[in-house]
Amino acid sequence: MKKWSIYSIAATLTALMLNNAKAQSVTLLKTEYLENYPSASGIEYNNGKLYIMGDDATQLLVLTTDYKPIDSVTIFQQSGKRIHYSIKPDLESLTFCKYKGEKYLVATASFSSEKRNTLYAFPENNLSRYKTISTIIPIHYLKKIGISEPNIEGSAVINKQVVISNRANFNNRTNYLVSIPIKKRSLKKYTHWKKSAVAFQNLVNTVGISGLEYSHENDLLFFTASTEITKSATEDGAIGESYLGYFNNYSNKTCKASIAPDKLINLSKELKIGNQKIEGVCIESHEGNTYFLHLVADNDDGRSTLYKVKLTL
Repeated sequence: MKKWSIYSIAATLTALMLNNAKAQSVTLLKTEYLENYPSASGIEYNNGKLYIMGDDATQLLVLTTDYKPIDSVTIFQQSGKRIHYSIKPDLESLTFCKYKGEKYLVATASFSSEKRNTLYAFPENNLSRYKTISTIIPIHYLKKIGISEPNIEGSAVINKQVVISNRANFNNRTNYLVSIPIKKRSLKKYTHWKKSAVAFQNLVNTVGISGLEYSHENDLLFFTASTEITKSATEDGAIGESYLGYFNNYSNKTCKASIAPDKLINLSKELKIGNQKIEGVCIESHEGNTYFLHLVADNDDGRSTLYKVKLTL
């Protein structure tokens, strides 16, 4: 009996090890360099199309899933491809949401200063008829709930709320996820804004969350993160490694004071892409526990990089 018990335990441990190895499987499928599109920070997928926004780009870009251009929408008129640092809108994230029965692609600014205070709402069926909303309310509300240095870099709609991520830096080393109910009265009351500190384990360098994407089917909140040597929310710095992670059962964690990722993958090492500032992630499709994702990187060099990856949970 003891001999068979040992064999049984060994078999169980082997199975667990194999499952764990499979859970960390990430494969690079495609890389594309956008030489003439700068600073890609937000990415979203919808009905066979990819939407990309750069934080200092003059256009919203629309691509096929093979990274071929379909369309673009100009949001800033100038001769150069990059908007100057002092006046750029700093649009950091993209997410789709519905308002009065119509679907909009919303580009959100970082709100890292009172000049970077605008949201762009692009109607799904007519992107060129976009609307802008300028407000400094998020800056004040984030400070009221204890986030001293606002810097919104990710956004995702989860059921009846929007979740935003506030990026850490060397002086403010905590990342926050902030849950905001999508109701007019909730948007106007900071007491309804709930923050969760993100607790990264066993990381020496400060990692800043740079993008969010939610899987409604599996209640997973994906995020991208990267290391960057910067002491403020408005400065760029030397680029380090990038990560992809997720939170399981996220809809049950939105009111927790502190949460830790269920998985964190070092993309720089696993995909052998070196130091890249991965800024956003979106889901193209999933089959069971396998997800096909698109990532965007902004290395502050005037171009953008796209990656398509397969992730097995």
